[in-house]
Amino acid sequence: MKILYFFALTVVIFIFSCCKSKNLKTTTKNPIFLQNEIKKVYDSPQKTKKLIITYSEDMNAVIKFNYNVLDLKSNKILRSGIFEGIKLEWNDDNSLKGYLHQGMVLSNGLNESNNYKIIKL
Repeated sequence: MKILYFFALTVVIFIFSCCKSKNLKTTTKNPIFLQNEIKKVYDSPQKTKKLIITYSEDMNAVIKFNYNVLDLKSNKILRSGIFEGIKLEWNDDNSLKGYLHQGMVLSNGLNESNNYKIIKL
């Protein structure tokens, strides 16, 4: 019985001595998410004003729009601000329509039209 324990111990020591562990280099790199800065210019329906939008395209569903409304006759900024949502466009010549982010919506069958915000100039 002593010979069996001795033999088993010798085999275990031999197996562990033959295995070499590899030293791994640990590097701490933060994942890099690229953000593209996008600038778009839209004319108003009557072509008297311009809507200039800049935003960062990233992994978020909600976009932070920086907007400026420029009067073409006087070359002055009529309104500027920040809108958080999913889309910003002209509603008419005197207002903007910004679509809000709703996330997950449990619908009860009614069609709600409160998914946008009107920004008066």
